[in-house]
Amino acid sequence: MLHKDGSQRWFIESGAVIHLIDGTLLFQGVFLDVTARRKVREKLQYYSKFERLIIEISLKLMNADKQTLPDTMNFVIEELGKFMKVDRAYVFDLDYMTETMSNTFEWCNQDIPSALNDLQNVPFSMFPWWMNQLYQNLEITVDNINDMPFETEDEREMFTAQGIKSLLVVPIVYEGKAQGFIGFDMVNEHTHWEVEAINLLRMVSAMITSTYKKNL
Repeated sequence: MLHKDGSQRWFIESGAVIHLIDGTLLFQGVFLDVTARRKVREKLQYYSKFERLIIEISLKLMNADKQTLPDTMNFVIEELGKFMKVDRAYVFDLDYMTETMSNTFEWCNQDIPSALNDLQNVPFSMFPWWMNQLYQNLEITVDNINDMPFETEDEREMFTAQGIKSLLVVPIVYEGKAQGFIGFDMVNEHTHWEVEAINLLRMVSAMITSTYKKNL
């Protein structure tokens, strides 16, 4: 059923027809709201599928070599982007010698413009709050760009200019230090990044680290 606030509700209905002596038919029943139960079941099914995707990604990365690594990484971010229903997925490398970051892999959903060419050799100094999070090996989770901390005003303006409404970034850590990150942007609508998804993406990040290390 559709609730008056526009949300969808799920019910289990149990009832019976009552026949009166004069021939009148009455219906008596009970509707039980099982929306919460259904959402739990759908969530479990979603993360079960997510875990199967992680296994497939793991096998791809394990078998990657220097020659096939670019195609493998493109596969990884495309499959993650599609599964998570985001508008843009990407990987950045951090260069501590030049103190710049570069977008090395990108996947964009239909009608979403690419930002890869514009995000090469971007100075760390343009993203002080962002880099501080990465220095601490922390995820960056923003459900609403407008809710970013006050000190991120310049960064918030840059994200807004790109049309980003929500974003998630998970660091790629090697030897205790962030060497890059995998990220996801929402452009068409806001979203909430759940802890379960972030934990699974941490696993992907660790797999990418192992693959990079193997192919150094």
